[in-house]
Amino acid sequence: DWSSDVCSSDLAVTATNHSNAEVKVSFTYTPQGDTGVTASMSKDSFKLAAGVENKPNEAATDSSILTITGTPNNSVTAEGVTIGTITVTIE
Repeated sequence: DWSSDVCSSDLAVTATNHSNAEVKVSFTYTPQGDTGVTASMSKDSFKLAAGVENKPNEAATDSSILTITGTPNNSVTAEGVTIGTITVTIE
């Protein structure tokens, strides 16, 4: 199986809420093409509490990690290839 050359923290999608309202953050991964690899997000969604006025360092933050598995086929080259799209929705 294939593994990434970068540490897992480099594959994180992180959201921080500086607004005055709680928000829900959702992630959808959509594969693209037949590359022999699959990917998934560690969290489908999470809620972030409202921010605290005048305290930006106390803003709620969380992350979802993209994990890539499988064995790449010959469509995956050194020049790179798109394996999918991550859509982030904030409600």
